[in-house]
Amino acid sequence: IPASKIAESYQLSRWGGDALPVPFYGTSEMVTYNRATVSRMNKSIILTCLILVVHNGCDGLQLFPQRPQLKTKHQLANRYPIFLRQTPSNESEDGKQSSENNPLSFFESVVHQVTGDTSYKFGDLTKKTLTDLTGKDLEEEGYQFGDISKNLANQAGRVVTGDESYQFGDITKSKLAELEKELEAWKEASTENLNAVPNIVAQTYQGLTPKQRKEILVWVIRLMAIGLLTFGAVSNVCSSVVLSMAWVRTSLQVTAAGTMVPILPFCVDVATWRTFLSTYTAFKLFIDPLLLVINAGAALLLFLRYVKCIGTIEEKWTPKKMKEYPIFSRLFALGAAFTVNNVMVPGILLLLQMSLGGCGVRLFSRI
Repeated sequence: IPASKIAESYQLSRWGGDALPVPFYGTSEMVTYNRATVSRMNKSIILTCLILVVHNGCDGLQLFPQRPQLKTKHQLANRYPIFLRQTPSNESEDGKQSSENNPLSFFESVVHQVTGDTSYKFGDLTKKTLTDLTGKDLEEEGYQFGDISKNLANQAGRVVTGDESYQFGDITKSKLAELEKELEAWKEASTENLNAVPNIVAQTYQGLTPKQRKEILVWVIRLMAIGLLTFGAVSNVCSSVVLSMAWVRTSLQVTAAGTMVPILPFCVDVATWRTFLSTYTAFKLFIDPLLLVINAGAALLLFLRYVKCIGTIEEKWTPKKMKEYPIFSRLFALGAAFTVNNVMVPGILLLLQMSLGGCGVRLFSRI
């Protein structure tokens, strides 16, 4: 389009009439343009300018979309030449992948240019970081789970203790070593004490006269017998309570069935006797573990009273002729205490409870 037409179009657009006489470019002739012609000329000018702008390389503006293309090494080299300078290498190009297809090689070349370290390989930064954190040479020793925590613990221990040779676990090992020494010392002391007790007893016993030894032996046997009698007395009382509970339970069952129950269980029929035995066995099965603890505790509490009771019998109730023989006197006292405390008292208690339960007095109404 001639420049004269562009100028004439601009003048005509600013002119308000229907036609504009314009001298023809390079001549004296006058050319007249109407508004329709000017409008078409403006559209042509605008379209031509857009085509020129796109053709001359306006980035991001394309009239016809194209398929995306990968940026190759040569395209990157034209725009970023510093990142693609090849480092000297003796390796053949046929045996290695080119930087165009291997991203690791491209990354290594970038690091070479930035850091200036031509020996860098992919992963060296991570290995160096792990080496600093673990304090170990990963190439020789390798990494294991917990190395970082151990190294941090070692550093903290060295700061606290001031010992540069501190290793993780030294404090615990030292404490365990001290504890082991204390245990060994306590073990030796306890062994010496345990061995000393028999030695002291043996030395004491050897220093006694035969008469004193005999008296000590009799005294020990007497205490052991009193302990057994005390435990037996408590056990008999507990057994009488269990028997009376079983008899009351049997009386309630038989009475509910419409059968009369005698006061004592010596004249019952076979069916009632079987019921009584089964009930007593069931009670013993559930109550015996508890009774064992009760018997032991009560025996310890009543031991001194039993000793006092035997001493009273030996002093006041033993015949005078028997007192001339101390052994017979003590045996008589033990036998009398056994008869009274282990036989008579539990038996009377048992008969009383069973008679009350058999005649209808419900001492254990919830059994």
